[in-house]
Amino acid sequence: MARLLRMFRHYETPSNREGLFGDGPKDNDPSEKGLSQAEALADHIDQFRGQLGQIWTGTSFRSRETGRIALREEIPWQPDYAHEGLNELSVGRWSGLSKNDLSSEDLAAWREGTLLPPGGDSPEEFDARVMGAYEAIVAKLDEGEDVTVFTSGNPIRFFLGQAFKTPWRNLLPVMSIDNCGMTTFQRKGGKWVVVTVNGINHLGNVGVSALPGT
Repeated sequence: MARLLRMFRHYETPSNREGLFGDGPKDNDPSEKGLSQAEALADHIDQFRGQLGQIWTGTSFRSRETGRIALREEIPWQPDYAHEGLNELSVGRWSGLSKNDLSSEDLAAWREGTLLPPGGDSPEEFDARVMGAYEAIVAKLDEGEDVTVFTSGNPIRFFLGQAFKTPWRNLLPVMSIDNCGMTTFQRKGGKWVVVTVNGINHLGNVGVSALPGT
């Protein structure tokens, strides 16, 4: 029997709204639109709430709080698993900067993984961290569990890269992952089927952020 993996990017934060790299305090609470996105996601999840399986999040507040709102849980709330491998790529001292603050050459080199932001994740560090979460979730799926994940954009691209057998950075220029968008996979016989990439119809009139993520 095929098992289902649902992955949701967190709500819009003020940094997302302003088109800034985020790691810091501004990248935690939802913006007004972000809260509406999470509430629209909760309405969508109501349709299959009994089929979510295990709940995983990153350890970041925004991932866990998106999950709490979307699942209509009270404070305090903890997921079944919170894994640091589901946290976003750290940009270190670039946090709070916009892409316009960087040269086009530096931005392209960062996206290719050849330029490391001061204090940020190296490509090897990020890939190893997300691979730990990937392997743990695959094990649950292959054991017959469905899994629902609240995370950030680049970990979702990493999972898509594994399914498409391409480095996730190749997806950066061609694949948007919107706030509270849904990406869905089936896992059967050790193989992936990508069902949905960045589904956003459930956001309705709330819509996506004007400025896409990295």
